[in-house]
Amino acid sequence: STHGAALGKRQVQRIYEQAVMFAVARMEEAGFVDEARQLEAIRSETHYLRHTGASQAIESGADIRHISEELGHASAAFTESVYVNSDQARKRFEGRERKV
Repeated sequence: STHGAALGKRQVQRIYEQAVMFAVARMEEAGFVDEARQLEAIRSETHYLRHTGASQAIESGADIRHISEELGHASAAFTESVYVNSDQARKRFEGRERKV
């Protein structure tokens, strides 16, 4: 923050919403109006930041137990079922488009 302390939840949410609305305006200018409306609809959903951060940590090789603790999940198995399994499903889906 401007005072050297950690950012509060409201500050993070305000910065996130401003960034989303900036992206919405740019998308509209580029002709992606439908996509911009979809993004605008979730502008107050900071939960996506949490999910993205955890997904990126897992992809970079972080220990699933540490991520689970940071997220406050009851078990690493739950975290793995939500994040790792969804990542594997995405990889399988993307793999279908590849030519052999």
